[in-house]
Amino acid sequence: TCRDWSSDVCSSDLHVFRNFAGPLSREAIAHEAGMSLSAFCHYFKRVTGRTLTEIITEVRIGHARRLLIETGDGIAHIAYASGFESLSNFHRCFQALSGLSPTQFRNEHRTGPEASPHGATR
Repeated sequence: TCRDWSSDVCSSDLHVFRNFAGPLSREAIAHEAGMSLSAFCHYFKRVTGRTLTEIITEVRIGHARRLLIETGDGIAHIAYASGFESLSNFHRCFQALSGLSPTQFRNEHRTGPEASPHGATR
């Protein structure tokens, strides 16, 4: 949990959670912590066990999963709304973390009358 980490890492995590949908600069996050990018990345990994990029990707994919289940929005819209700048990168990251494509994930997790193969409501 955040309380087990240093204030620099907690502040960085909060920045990621608040700003995941927009462009995130690892350099700016390191600067906010008062460190060089290299020093911050090593420090962050040592404290959390994961890289800053992994955390950013996990937060973005978590948001995308929620949107896939709760909305009928198209996959591309969800990718961009979750902070991905490339649809192919979104698909690659989603598959790696979920073991499914975004469409497969939606089809397996949506229930009720709003669920359809194309995400449109009936």
